Amino acid sequence: MLDEVRQTWKEYVEARLAELAAGKLGEGVALPALVLQTPPKPEMGDIAFPLFAYAKALHMGPAQIAAQLKGAIEADPSAPSGTLLLAGPYLNIKLDMASLANTLYQKVVGEGAPYGHTDMLKGKKVMIEFSCPNTNKPLHLGHMRNDSLGSSVSEILKANGAEVMKVNLINNRGVHICKSGAGPRLSRPARRETISSETTMCASPPGRKRLSHNIRRMVELFPSRTGRRLRRVRPDRPSTCWSCGSRATAR
Repeated sequence: MLDEVRQTWKEYVEARLAELAAGKLGEGVALPALVLQTPPKPEMGDIAFPLFAYAKALHMGPAQIAAQLKGAIEADPSAPSGTLLLAGPYLNIKLDMASLANTLYQKVVGEGAPYGHTDMLKGKKVMIEFSCPNTNKPLHLGHMRNDSLGSSVSEILKANGAEVMKVNLINNRGVHICKSGAGPRLSRPARRETISSETTMCASPPGRKRLSHNIRRMVELFPSRTGRRLRRVRPDRPSTCWSCGSRATAR
């Protein structure tokens, strides 16, 4: 909606410039295209029109052109809503954001659920991956933020016709899970038990089989990554598991 307002102002100022040129030089004067910019500071307005390019054609200084335009626009009851500001060779417009917000609200209420829906992305497939919680730590405000962003982006894309697939990685496998399961049992040296590259004894008996399976699967799926964490076991040299600190021996 803001783009529509900016375009409306651009077309209106172009028409006033054409009138100013016709009054000074007669009909049929060719003028450069009007440039629309955004002021560098909020207090300078929301729209800026630099008028340097019109000085030669109108035989006036840019600041004079801006002042004449301001007077003509303020005297026109049909001018778009906004406050005119002079900034040297620029004619700036400060929009009434409260009025725009109210207009947008009325439009949304009037159109209801179909508001904002388009076919812009019809036929396209988009995958959105967001929120990767795991069992090793609690969710916090940052996760909630990412959940909200991912869900919002997905709904916006769907409203524009895209076929959206949401991907959520539940990260319940890996070395960090081994740490969580083995850590409490291995906090005391006397409770440590030996492990090997084939099976692990670092978990309590009920979870031992599952933890062993996870480690084997991790070795199969990510051999290079896992190799940095589980040191190779040699018959003549017992080593220590990088993950949990337990002593490992070959079998």
